Amino acid sequence: MPNHFHLQVYTKNDFDFVAYGHALKIMLSSYTRGINVQEGRTGSLFQQHTKKKILTNYGFVCFHYIHQNPMRTGLVSKMEDWPYCSFNNYFKGLHDTICNHNLACELLDLPIDPSEFYDLSYQVINYNGNGSTTDSFSS
Repeated sequence: MPNHFHLQVYTKNDFDFVAYGHALKIMLSSYTRGINVQEGRTGSLFQQHTKKKILTNYGFVCFHYIHQNPMRTGLVSKMEDWPYCSFNNYFKGLHDTICNHNLACELLDLPIDPSEFYDLSYQVINYNGNGSTTDSFSS
């Protein structure tokens, strides 16, 4: 997305959320400083401050929301046209990426077969083909 990003991370039970939040803040601050120096600008790069949410029974919905977001906002007409997300990793069955394909399929009950994944991804939003949807997600 041009002004924000989504990142869904699986953590173990003993995960230190405070340390993770601090590390993420440092990483984003460093990234912002680097881009600002490169582009000769100042200020924030992202529209809002970083938010983190613990998803217990919401992972499936969040996963699909992340992939659908560029299409739902009109940046592309199909999810596979947005090169900056993991949709194509799952749709094309790519297993040599940063995404843990097998773990995501196991935890979120996603189909391993790429064509089944593709069909499911479009079924969960009632997409009508012209950039608008009739679903219960909020943008």
